[in-house]
Amino acid sequence: MSNLKYALRTLRRNPGFALTAVLTLALGIGANTAIFSLVDRYLLQPLPYPEPDRLVTIWESTQEGGRGSVSMANFYDWRREAKSFESLAAWSAMQVDLQMGDYRERAPGELITPSYLSLLGVRPAQGRAFGPEEEQAHAAVLVSDSFWRSRMGAAPDAVGRTMTLGGALFTVVGVMPAGFAGLSGHAQLWAPIAAYNLMYPQFAQYDFPHSRDVRFMDGLGRLRAGVTVATAAAEMKALGERLERQYSENRHRGIALAAAHDDMTQEVRPALEALFAAVGLVLLVATANVANLVLVRLSRRQHEIAVRTALGASRWHLLKQLWSETALIGSIGAALGLAIFVLIARSWAKLLPLDLPRFGSSGMDWRLLLFAVALTAATGLVLGLFPLVQLGRRGMQPKLSSGARSSEARGHSRLRQVLAGGEVALAMVLTAGAGLMIRTLWTLEHRDPGFRSDHLATLRFDVPAQGYSNEARHLLPEQLAERMQGVPGVESAAASTADLLVWPGINRGFEVEGHEPYTNQFSVYFQDVTPGFFRTMGIALVRGRDFTPADNSNWPLVMIVSQAFARRYFPGQDPIGKRLRVGGAQAAWRVVVGVVGDAQMEDVHRSKEDVCFFYSPMRDAEVVGTLSLVVRTAGNPADLLGTLRTELQRFDSNLTIFHIATAQQRIATGLAGTQSFTLLMSIFGTVAVGLALLGTYGVVAYSVSQRIREVGIRMALGAQPGDVVRMITSEAARFVVAGLAAGFALALAATPLLRSLLFNVKPRDPLVLCVTALAVAVAGVMAAYLPARRAARMQVLAALRHE
Repeated sequence: MSNLKYALRTLRRNPGFALTAVLTLALGIGANTAIFSLVDRYLLQPLPYPEPDRLVTIWESTQEGGRGSVSMANFYDWRREAKSFESLAAWSAMQVDLQMGDYRERAPGELITPSYLSLLGVRPAQGRAFGPEEEQAHAAVLVSDSFWRSRMGAAPDAVGRTMTLGGALFTVVGVMPAGFAGLSGHAQLWAPIAAYNLMYPQFAQYDFPHSRDVRFMDGLGRLRAGVTVATAAAEMKALGERLERQYSENRHRGIALAAAHDDMTQEVRPALEALFAAVGLVLLVATANVANLVLVRLSRRQHEIAVRTALGASRWHLLKQLWSETALIGSIGAALGLAIFVLIARSWAKLLPLDLPRFGSSGMDWRLLLFAVALTAATGLVLGLFPLVQLGRRGMQPKLSSGARSSEARGHSRLRQVLAGGEVALAMVLTAGAGLMIRTLWTLEHRDPGFRSDHLATLRFDVPAQGYSNEARHLLPEQLAERMQGVPGVESAAASTADLLVWPGINRGFEVEGHEPYTNQFSVYFQDVTPGFFRTMGIALVRGRDFTPADNSNWPLVMIVSQAFARRYFPGQDPIGKRLRVGGAQAAWRVVVGVVGDAQMEDVHRSKEDVCFFYSPMRDAEVVGTLSLVVRTAGNPADLLGTLRTELQRFDSNLTIFHIATAQQRIATGLAGTQSFTLLMSIFGTVAVGLALLGTYGVVAYSVSQRIREVGIRMALGAQPGDVVRMITSEAARFVVAGLAAGFALALAATPLLRSLLFNVKPRDPLVLCVTALAVAVAGVMAAYLPARRAARMQVLAALRHE
């Protein structure tokens, strides 16, 4: 206790040192704890379900390793034939029109097989789960706890109440436990997949719940006890090969699976691991910086330590006092770091809007507290080595002469230069990573998406299940587009079955005449559009013609393909006049009448050349259900969003309208995760550079303070201020350049870890690495120049009198 009191008194006498050290450590510990909270929750902890190591996700695959959704007909074959599983389930996120009395909304939910909940080990808090009767078309629904409280007033008789979902009346059979929102993370309702045709009667004629050609479900399995993932994967691979031979719809499609936890976190794993590595480097830089401060403090206390030793203080007693100071600094820094973590954790959604899994939260718990304590202990241990080295070098004999002090100062100077060079090296690695992300973000923001995103608005809506004949449904999109064109400020409008940068269209089987009988590629999407769609979107017509109102279900049926589609399926040929068909051998052939430019309508992080589209006239659409309107405006499209919504509701008040946004807002939403990740990497890089500059400045400033008399002698002998500046900065440049060289080598080794996060940027991009090195070098030289210039301005007599 006496040592702590002494440490507190000494730190109070040196508030600048104490405040700088505490804040530096707090920043490093707080940032590390915050990022570790995400790494722990999403990458280290298991899924919050019974025996999570037995859970696997299952999907349909291609020979090239592509991944796609599951058709229900295939799923039923899996469930019947696979022996490696205790249970199999299928699920899909959905949006459905909900009505309870006068209340209407478009509610998020999940379509599930009855085995979904039991496989996850989740039971309703009220009522029952889906049973065998829900294997058939049975209008039953489960609601979430939050839905029960907010929409049903926490009514005790909620089970048995009814609501309209889409086109049918459903009965509530259960209320799920609090906190459960399904694997999608935001479900409020659960309906059995067998009830799909009741919910969406406009699609009933295609019987999607039993189709082999339409794929929109995700597979989930629980392995039998003792069965490994590899064993199950081998069985499913063989089963996929049998189904491919048996059904033409499965051509080039197999089955693949993976451990559920690994699969659910694979997209966010690289980002979280990169952030964790980045904050770890920040902590190393912070620790090196505080270590430099400790060395300065030890150097200035050499005389004090020597006097105390001469008066009989033991080395152990001195070590305990010095360690008490570092322990106190570390403890206060850790406490402040935890406060910083709490502030960061409350703002994760804004700071890092990555598509994180929804099966956990990132609040404080014993694991994070233990991590922070271990981090503090490790930092304190490293800092405690310096007093140990100092006293070990001095031994037990007092050294009170200036010569002794100067000798030790030179030893400390070399160590401090090594620490400062290490800070420069780590800062170089962090800024290189930030530079790569900045260039990636710039590339994403400035590339040509293939359509004109300016002055473009889009909104999506459901055509009511009742109230429209089949013919009226097919005419409705063109009618709405014409009505929107009559709104003041609107230049053109069109309709599509897809949703810009949200849902690119249907991924289904097609056949190109003269090629293999049937194929279904994951990167090929099918859209129904109205005439004027390409003009409204700003997609170039490269060859042939656009759709016209004369293109309808009468012969001949027509189609337009993208350039990427033409390159892949008609290489070196003129696509115009070629034929293809969608929907199997019973479907009619369609003639290609036009080729349009590639457009990135799927995901802002994919190249538009990697995705193929083929388009059909809306009047030929098999079904008209959920549609999007794209509207090009003369002015700011955001100003017209409310007007467009009102105009749609005037046309039909039963239309459920959602996903209203401008195209640029859609792009910004898609880039939000990359922007935030880039911002965090830039912040970490800036902090590291700032600390490295502070370390460089401290090393040079302290060196100058030890050489003031030498500088005075040189100036008395005729040295000019410029000579003094060059002498001091050249000595600093040696350890800065050494740090840059080490940092460059480390960056070459580390930046490939960011490969999956980059877009059209090489991990070892020479421009980024060279610019980064130059920027850090210039900053390092400037940090050395300031104390050198101050020394050069010193009066000669004052310098000569300095001791």
